[in-house]
Amino acid sequence: MRMGSEAITRRFSVTDSIRLSSMEGAARRIAVKANRKICFLEVENINYISADGNYLRIHTQSEVLVTRKKISDMVTALAGTDLIRVHRSTIVNRTQIKELRPWPTGEYVILMKCGKELTLSRGFRNVLPELLTVQ
Repeated sequence: MRMGSEAITRRFSVTDSIRLSSMEGAARRIAVKANRKICFLEVENINYISADGNYLRIHTQSEVLVTRKKISDMVTALAGTDLIRVHRSTIVNRTQIKELRPWPTGEYVILMKCGKELTLSRGFRNVLPELLTVQ
């Protein structure tokens, strides 16, 4: 029996959305549609995520994936993980932070283990205690 394009579209739209799967004893993963395929990423392997309009660049330890999602959707999907939004266009993995440097303007410079410098903006200073919490 042949399926119509509507059924295929509906099936892909379900897998297209960002999901966070969690099972006891298993690592947390997200499914991201990027480069015409669906990639499964371990949350702990993500260094940081940067936004560019409706696109996200997910920087992992080995690659950079580009997906068409809003950063607000990603924040919702990643709630309860070590990934924390620190800027209107940046989410960082707090386990990948090497150091925080205060800036005279009230912002902080975040130095990642990978060497990248990111900004903790004044509007997101309320997440500073979360970043300082050691687990």
